[in-house]
Amino acid sequence: MKLFREKLMALHAAVQTDPQNPELHYLLSRNYLVLFELLQQRSENQFVLAQIRSTIEQSGFESDEEISEWLNRAVGENLKYAIASGQHAERALQLNPLQANAYWQVAETGFLMGRKPGFEKECVAQARALWPYDGQVLYIAGRDAASEGDLEKMMELWKSAFHSKPIWQE
Repeated sequence: MKLFREKLMALHAAVQTDPQNPELHYLLSRNYLVLFELLQQRSENQFVLAQIRSTIEQSGFESDEEISEWLNRAVGENLKYAIASGQHAERALQLNPLQANAYWQVAETGFLMGRKPGFEKECVAQARALWPYDGQVLYIAGRDAASEGDLEKMMELWKSAFHSKPIWQE
């Protein structure tokens, strides 16, 4: 964990040195999300981001304030890393709208940034338009298809992801 934090600090310093570099913002975004997930594994409420999003979507909260209160109770301090991830992913896209990997990162964190339901589908669609054969993009598109109940489309997308790289076969 110490080496990971050092890496994160180095990326943060690099972004401060070169704030117009979209790749650095994306890398910082990705690493903030990894930190969030690692800390969540050690927390009392071990929610992963997908579970948090699902809970918010299905719980019937009536206001953003209710969502915020629940997030603070359920996730606590770790939430700031997921939010920072979303902020840096959005900045990466502002600097380079052709950076497909940042679209799925925004799709993952958009609900924390006040984005309304459906926003993530637009991000995934844009990522697929830019990188139609990328395993990560295909996996996330398949997950979205599954959440909509389209299991046939999910399987089609996940089969494509499976053949893209060995990591997706695991």
